[in-house]
Amino acid sequence: MKLGLTLKNKVGGSPWTPDSIDNLIHWYKHDTGISTESGAAPSDGDTIARWIDSKGTNHAVAEESNSVWSQSERAIKTNTNAGGLNISTLNLTTFSVYCRIKFVDAIGTNDRWLLEAENSTTNFIRMNNATSIRCKIGGGNVTFTVPTLNTGQYYNIGIERHAVTGTLTTRCFIDGVESSSGAQNGTVTWVLDKLSMGKLDFFKTLIVSSRHLSSDERSELNTYLDNI
Repeated sequence: MKLGLTLKNKVGGSPWTPDSIDNLIHWYKHDTGISTESGAAPSDGDTIARWIDSKGTNHAVAEESNSVWSQSERAIKTNTNAGGLNISTLNLTTFSVYCRIKFVDAIGTNDRWLLEAENSTTNFIRMNNATSIRCKIGGGNVTFTVPTLNTGQYYNIGIERHAVTGTLTTRCFIDGVESSSGAQNGTVTWVLDKLSMGKLDFFKTLIVSSRHLSSDERSELNTYLDNI
């Protein structure tokens, strides 16, 4: 069914979007549903109060006035070294979580939080350094080796948990290419409730599915993200 839908979209001329993923549960869409405290669309430098979930109803809300809009980037950034938007708690077993992010400052040791369960030391995605991403799922820990992530360019970062022959395996993808090391097995639920967006970085979108992606979906998603 998914292959037929993808083919239909291509033949019919309609562009592929994450909404084509049948198990999509949340989509914080690029340049869509982002507003200030008054509910208005933001101008450059305006504080962001809300980011509408284009798929579900888990709308992201600012916890402090430290997330702002960049008109030139068409993206959300933080105006401090730490910040983010809160969401209602996600409890994920199999999943795909993807974001598109541009690093502004050089990546130091453990100084980039992408997603997390706030006030938790057991559930997060964090930049360990410029060549590794650390992921903790309910306490289970894995570090993925990735190509050097430089400042000044956007990356598509994805974490997926696959159900393979009864075993749940966590995998990491950068720009559609899987990390060559770091796959982790486990069955613990992953708990997330915050889009962290720290260190003045630019954050364009977050996409959450309740299952891992097929290779075709992953390729389509990477192309979609490259073009926003």
